Amino acid sequence: SSPGLGEMKSHWNPEPAPEVPEPKFQIDELYKQVKVLMINIRPIINFFYAIYLVLKWDDIYYSTWITGCFVVVCYHPWVLAILIQGWLIYYTLTKYVAYAWKQAHYKEGDEKMPPNIPGSSHVVTAAAHEEKADYKLGMVGGTLTMAIKAADYVDDMRYYQNSMAAANSGIEAIYGLFDWSSPGTSRGVLIVLCCTFVYCLFLPVHYISLTMGLCLLFMWTSPFIFLKWMLSGFGRYLGREKVTSAKMRGKWKNVIIGAKRLSREMKEGKQ
Repeated sequence: SSPGLGEMKSHWNPEPAPEVPEPKFQIDELYKQVKVLMINIRPIINFFYAIYLVLKWDDIYYSTWITGCFVVVCYHPWVLAILIQGWLIYYTLTKYVAYAWKQAHYKEGDEKMPPNIPGSSHVVTAAAHEEKADYKLGMVGGTLTMAIKAADYVDDMRYYQNSMAAANSGIEAIYGLFDWSSPGTSRGVLIVLCCTFVYCLFLPVHYISLTMGLCLLFMWTSPFIFLKWMLSGFGRYLGREKVTSAKMRGKWKNVIIGAKRLSREMKEGKQ
């Protein structure tokens, strides 16, 4: 086959990512993952605490609003999709306001610049990360490590450490959809939410529910995996073409600018 066809095929059969060895047990790393997990699940705990306050009627106006929504959803279940999507849109927009404010008030190179400013490769969701907290246990950590090794619990502690690290990565990935730590991703999510919100206002919700349910039911079947593989290949190929086209446009732009500059210099030389 031709080199061009072979390059095209490579987008459907990319090189596998290198295997990352499982991190070894370190008491400081275990302590760090515990602290970060506590910070990451704080919004979830706050959510259930807010439900408790509603049931307690701590704020009579807010509890009345929730009661009204509950009654409406009981009679018109499709309203629930609108309420959930409306809340997600509101949440994403509030995060965008904070993101835009940071962009306007912080400059590149500023020591206090938040890591989620464009140009940074870090994704920050836990407050402790921003504060650059020290996760060192010092002498206490050494004593605990000796005790764990003496009790032969190293493998168990390593399992818990890596499990919490995976949980933190998953939670941060979900938060990253809405907090503008990755502007392109959050922008895409916001556009999808707005489209589905408008759809749910005017068209039956059960079509979206049916589509999502079928995707969940068949996501591990062979046809679905094959379709995902095909779409992923097309996405990689089109993304590559887009980058190449942008590079070519940039090169041609530089050629045109250089030609104009050379023509201007030649005219000035004749004069």
